[in-house]
Parts: sequence; C-alpha cells; structure tokens
Amino acid sequence: ESGNLRQLFGQRLHEMMRGYISRGDATIILDGLDELLSLSERRQVVQCVENVMRLGTGNRFVITSRIAGYREAPVSNRHAVHSVVQPMSRCAIDKFVDCWMDAVDREEESEDGHRHRRRTPNVELDRRSYALALKKAIYNRQNLTVFMLASNPLLLTLIMNIFWRSGKLPEHRARLYEDIIRFFICTWRQGVPDCTGLD
Repeated sequence: ESGNLRQLFGQRLHEMMRGYISRGDATIILDGLDELLSLSERRQVVQCVENVMRLGTGNRFVITSRIAGYREAPVSNRHAVHSVVQPMSRCAIDKFVDCWMDAVDREEESEDGHRHRRRTPNVELDRRSYALALKKAIYNRQNLTVFMLASNPLLLTLIMNIFWRSGKLPEHRARLYEDIIRFFICTWRQGVPDCTGLD
C-alpha cells in the first residue's frame, strides 16, 4: 500500500512539474554540475539544458559549478549569463567575522539577561577581543594558507568555528582540514556541536 502511495505521489509531482515547465513557469536549479564525475554525463546534462533553452519556453535555469569542472562542459547558449563568485576581500572577511561574532554573542546571552564570556584556552575573551584575535590569526603572514582559505565563505565559517572552540588555528593546511572534519563529525553525532576538545 505504501508503495502505491509513493507511486501516486510521484506521478502527481511529475505531472505538476511537467505543467510548470510546459507553461514556462519553472525555475530549474542544477546545483553542483561539476559533481558529476563523468565528463560525458556533464555534457549530456548541459545538452538537455540547452535543448530546453532553445525551445524558448520561458523557463529559467540556475546552474552552479566549480570553475575547473565547468570549463570542459559549459553552457554555450547565447542567452546564458555567466557569473563568477569572487573570493572575499579582506574588508569582506572582517565584516563577516564581526557579524558572525555578534550573532554568537547574542546566543551566548542567558535567559536572565547576563552575558557569559566564551572561555578559550587560558584566556577569557569578550566579543571584540575575540574578533581581533581571530583576524590576527587569519592574517598571520606566517600562515598565508589560512588567509587563502578564509576568502571562501563556507571555509571561513568553519575556520571561525575551529578558532571559537580552541582559541587558535593550526599552522598547516592538513591539520586545519583535519580539525574541520572533526568538527563535522562532532556536529553530525551531537546535533548541536560542543567540540571544545578537538585535540
């Protein structure tokens, strides 16, 4: 019976989607085209997209891909608009860190209205001191790898979480990635991460 329900729901969803597409009312999002490992598969998907675009139905497509995987199988339709997400500038990183810290600081406020400072190893930091210490770690000339990684919003968020829990950043890229993986594992296991002991 449950199989019949799934089949019925799947059929209705299929019909609904076909209706939106045939009327030109659909926005079709293909996220991570480069994650198709086979070049022939990527080209096949791009060909399908271009075929639909040529019909002029009015449907819109949003396709995301890393640059390396996109070069081999780009959308060549003349109506396609290509955009590249630029790395975050130092100014953008500073703003991101400040806004993130403001959000964390609000969450740290207890129900009685008192703020509890986050303890890092050996040092108790308030919001501003924490943000300054994190920026100093990111811009450390001895560790340019961290600055390069921090120009990516997702990686910057992970870097901030690592620093938030340990009060420092690893000196080597491999160790930073290792800490990020541990953070993910902790998040998946506990739901809400409290991985103070990443070591």
